[in-house]
Amino acid sequence: MAVAVLLQCAGIIDIFRILPITHLIMLVNVIYTVTLIRYESIKLQNEAARHFKYPMYLVMALGAAELIAYYIRHFQQTSIFLPLGTMLFILLLVWIQVSRFYDQYLQKQKLVYLQKLANTDLLTDTMNRNAYEKKVNRLNEQKNELHTTGFILFDLDNLKIINDRFGHEKGDEALQLCSQCIKQFFPEKENLFRIGGDEFAYFYNKNKENNIEDRIAQLNQTLEATAHTFNYPLSISSGYACFLPEMDSTFKDLAKRSDLMLYRIKRKRKLAYAGNSKLLTANTLINTGTSAEEKLHEEIFSHTENYQDLSLKELCNIINLLSPSTDGFLYMLDFRTDFFYIAPQALDRFCLPGNEFHNMTKELKEFVYKKDYPLLKAELDDLLNTDRNTYNMEYRWLDPNREPVWINCRGYIVRDDQQEPIYLIGCINEIGNRQKADNITGLLGKTSLEKYFKNSVSTLNKGFLLHIGIDGFKMINENYGWDYGDYILRETASCILSCISDSQKVYKIASDEFIILDTTSSDMTTASNLYDHICKHINQFIEENNFAAVFTISAGILPLPDLSRTGYEEIIKRTDFSLTVAKQHGRNCCYIFQEEEYQNFLRIREITNELHSAVNHDFRGFSVCFQPIMDIRQDRLTGAEVLIRFTSKKFAQISPAEFIPLLETSGLIIPTGRWFMREAITACRKIRMQIPDFKVNINVSQVQITKSGVITDLISEMNASGLPHTAIVIELTESILLEKNEKAQNFLKELKQAGLQLALDDFGTGYSNFHYLSELHPDIVKIDRGFTSKAITDKKEYYLLNQFSNMIHNLGLKLCIEGIETEDELQKMKLLKPDYCQGFYWGQPCLYDEFRKYFVDVKR
Repeated sequence: MAVAVLLQCAGIIDIFRILPITHLIMLVNVIYTVTLIRYESIKLQNEAARHFKYPMYLVMALGAAELIAYYIRHFQQTSIFLPLGTMLFILLLVWIQVSRFYDQYLQKQKLVYLQKLANTDLLTDTMNRNAYEKKVNRLNEQKNELHTTGFILFDLDNLKIINDRFGHEKGDEALQLCSQCIKQFFPEKENLFRIGGDEFAYFYNKNKENNIEDRIAQLNQTLEATAHTFNYPLSISSGYACFLPEMDSTFKDLAKRSDLMLYRIKRKRKLAYAGNSKLLTANTLINTGTSAEEKLHEEIFSHTENYQDLSLKELCNIINLLSPSTDGFLYMLDFRTDFFYIAPQALDRFCLPGNEFHNMTKELKEFVYKKDYPLLKAELDDLLNTDRNTYNMEYRWLDPNREPVWINCRGYIVRDDQQEPIYLIGCINEIGNRQKADNITGLLGKTSLEKYFKNSVSTLNKGFLLHIGIDGFKMINENYGWDYGDYILRETASCILSCISDSQKVYKIASDEFIILDTTSSDMTTASNLYDHICKHINQFIEENNFAAVFTISAGILPLPDLSRTGYEEIIKRTDFSLTVAKQHGRNCCYIFQEEEYQNFLRIREITNELHSAVNHDFRGFSVCFQPIMDIRQDRLTGAEVLIRFTSKKFAQISPAEFIPLLETSGLIIPTGRWFMREAITACRKIRMQIPDFKVNINVSQVQITKSGVITDLISEMNASGLPHTAIVIELTESILLEKNEKAQNFLKELKQAGLQLALDDFGTGYSNFHYLSELHPDIVKIDRGFTSKAITDKKEYYLLNQFSNMIHNLGLKLCIEGIETEDELQKMKLLKPDYCQGFYWGQPCLYDEFRKYFVDVKR
């Protein structure tokens, strides 16, 4: 357009004939330009667009004015301003775009530089601690890369002394020289990190890089050769390890082994220097205490000789003397004679062959938990084959009932002058659920409560327990952190303590649970009022804390039973039950223990255990029953609804309404459902030999839909038996299908794709919304017995059922009426013209053989 205007002004061409099109293009260009400039300057924050926004508007205004003047002159005269304005506009527009991309380029370069700066140690030009942590996190996430990783730790010896004697400039110089030497033999810069003041780390691929030990030796030789040019020594201690799947699970395990090797090398150097005074020259600096940990190790080394001459008898006497004053179990292991001695009270807690015995290595298998024995054996071997002086391990011993008990076993290894181990002496402490007190709240713990009960069996004859739990405490920890959670625990304990009397005691028995013991009153009103009083104090604390965290408490109240007949464990079970029921009732309430409800809870638990046993023993106790479904128009058997039954050893026949929910909540419905489908399909195949169009209706639960591939299982069984897909009808309640989740929707799609029919069961209960019929697209609608019985006795209900029957048939669906029990009911229902009927009129659900006898093998 600009070129055309210039040619027009020069008199070369005449654009008058295309003037309307030109002006239209100019108008569109103006609108686009204004929009673009505003977008660049406001949305994208383009500085060039901001600077040239108003000059650009001025140029377009001048151009528009010239264009208007041109129209006023009746297209007879124009000026140079129009093309010049157009060219200036184009140049400004190009400048804005170039400026924008140039700014983006600068920002990218700046970001790259800042990222490099953030991950680089400026002194040594290696990667820094920040980059190291990113590398470690990536390795822990990418297990395949971790499994091929090797790790080296380098430690510059005596950096502190170099800094102290020669100044920090020389210390920095030593660090730079060491990093340069390391790069010479480990050249991949991106794998070298400075992770501490005098520590470097290097990662390598154990499958690609080898001869690590030789390269480290060459590195040390290079440093020794370089050291003579300085007035301070240069030496590096190093430790390395490769990832071993049998020993390492995370990078932390690999780093520990590298660090252990580094520590051993540094220690051997110190011992070597200490044994040769000639090495202690001005050029040989030995750092004898740069950290608290190293000071502790040096102290152990220097005092070891004080314990070498103690006899076994003296050690055993020391253990006997100190054992009554500790809750742990002191022990001693003599490596020379393989003799083990432990405090005598350990015999009451663990299944030991005695408190003193020989052949310790052999006897370990008798009282150490089987799965932990290989780890313990490896640890003992490591003690014998290395120069370690401390031992600390957590594993499991067996109690007198041969149940595992977690312990922490710590010890100190006394060595002779040749650093050979003489004996191990230490203490064993339980680390399981035997805490006597809680440090966070300052309250006594569960073990103390147990001890109090066992010592008071004969004196406690009345009282109550108030078991308090903080509602949603897990969310407090997750949202505010563990420290704030501890603060809430302390304040809750404080609220409880402020509400109890001198005759009442409070214990913290779990992470967020407390028990108040009252031994003066059996009045449940007193217990309930105490709960309300505590709630009031907690609400007051929440308000004073500006509602930073809002929480409630629930409580279970248990009248103290006769302790001579009810043990401590049973009491705790009942308080746990009471608190659980209170939380199930909606939380923020208390529940007074009811024996009848507790017995029902025990019954449910026993039934659940029996169900587990039945599933594990080839579904022993389960049976499959069949209830006939009649084609009412042809008055013949067309199918059967298959129902599951369960007979308990203790409770005999159990109602499906009771055991099916237990199957669902326990997840046992999935394997049981597969067995049930297999039995139903097998029976259907046999019956179809006599009744070719016979079908079975199988009920499917929501758990099967959401947690298993029920359609896949069903099709697999049908294909294996050779049964056509038209022989199966899946029965579901509308409430299951109306769940707005992806799995329920996928189930419906798979059902239709497989060619299986869907029956909407129990219509007339629950939602019973006619609109849902269009959403679910069932093939059959089954009217519940409750709806049927109302229609028989009530004219309005009968009219509604009649209208509904007509609607079902108009939609092309089939109708099955359940619950028909008499001839009169059958005749009345026939008037509604249902497709199928079902009920006790024809027969109750029965086993397969009985069903064949009365419904299949009979002549009709």
